[in-house]
Amino acid sequence: MPENLKETSLNPSKSPQVNFRSKAVAINPFRVDLALFTVTRSVIDTGQRMIIAFLPIIARGLGEDLQTIATAISSCYLLGIITPFVILFSENRGTKSGVILGVSLFTVGYTLFSLVPEYRFFLVMLILSSLGRIFFNPSMQAYIGTFSNHSKRGFALSLPETGWSLAAIVGVPLVGVLIGRSTWMAPYPLLAGLGFVLAFFMFFWLSGGKKREAGNHLKIKEVFASITRHRAMLYLLATLLLVAAGHAMITIIYSTHFENSFNFQIAALGGMSIIIGLVELGGEGLSAFLSDRLKPGIALGLGVLLHIIGAFAMTLTANSLAGAIVCLAMIFLSYEFFIVALIPFIYHIVEENRLTSLSMRMMVNQAGVALGIFLGPFLYRIGWNVNLFFAAALDLVALLLIFLIIRKTNVSSCYTKIGVINE
Repeated sequence: MPENLKETSLNPSKSPQVNFRSKAVAINPFRVDLALFTVTRSVIDTGQRMIIAFLPIIARGLGEDLQTIATAISSCYLLGIITPFVILFSENRGTKSGVILGVSLFTVGYTLFSLVPEYRFFLVMLILSSLGRIFFNPSMQAYIGTFSNHSKRGFALSLPETGWSLAAIVGVPLVGVLIGRSTWMAPYPLLAGLGFVLAFFMFFWLSGGKKREAGNHLKIKEVFASITRHRAMLYLLATLLLVAAGHAMITIIYSTHFENSFNFQIAALGGMSIIIGLVELGGEGLSAFLSDRLKPGIALGLGVLLHIIGAFAMTLTANSLAGAIVCLAMIFLSYEFFIVALIPFIYHIVEENRLTSLSMRMMVNQAGVALGIFLGPFLYRIGWNVNLFFAAALDLVALLLIFLIIRKTNVSSCYTKIGVINE
């Protein structure tokens, strides 16, 4: 691999120059990479978040009950178990290939459903878009890790993560406007078109990245071996599974709860999405600010503790719209705080194989979300508070695991030990 591609800073003179990147004289190619990844994350995450935000409307449009749609979504999240094979693809074929394949799968799925708006093609769309996220996210993060220098890596990795919040602040409200002025099917062709444009541009723009030589390909047993020999990593993954499941029990059903309890309609659900997105963005920034100033695990525990408080507090807001919104905002803020604090901790525990740690995090997160989405509607039949109490119970177990992690982690700061920010 050429020396100038091993480590790229935000300096234009050191950015990888391939294809027509070399013609970009007035701009920094790596900055374009980051902007492109952020926009792509926003588009893909809008497709994911709009289904949750407008779940009752989509269910009625498809002529299916809420539980059927929720079970379909849950089943697709279980595709996260193939993440180790995604690791092999991106490690052996190059991160650019993983990025392009991910966006292409998303685009094909939304295109098919746009052409044939039936339940079976809705399932196909869910499967393909889920596979697309599984390929895109870890491949994108590994690409950024390869082409950013140590002093800028924290910023470079965190920027595309804002796509999740931007999807809620911008994407989902625009989807609500489209649905309100047209039909519930209006957003799908638009997202398919955006996916095609982004995949086309990235194919010609992105650097090829590093591939493993033939005969030196990563093996699946190496992937699991690098995880299982780190007990702290196993505790962290178990913590993530519990917290993700509890959070999904709430998020899969909150729009239905607000529709039934407070008579929320399309515009109101879109407005709620803006609030959630802004809160999540604040959670990301707060976590980035505090995590480096707290002992390892303390930031994780703080996020889970606030999640528990938000869940318990929401059980007291049966007749208060303002109280329900505040508590829901606290739930989303604390979860995002936890997730952002978790990323650099997990990312560097398995220091010899960074893509492995990123992908295993996604696999466990997908499994937790699948479990929560599956159980959420069942629990809601008993009552909204049951969802909240179950989520809090899982969080309490996660807090115990975090306590064990703190006892077994003997470093003063995850960030300063690893060098994500202060290197």
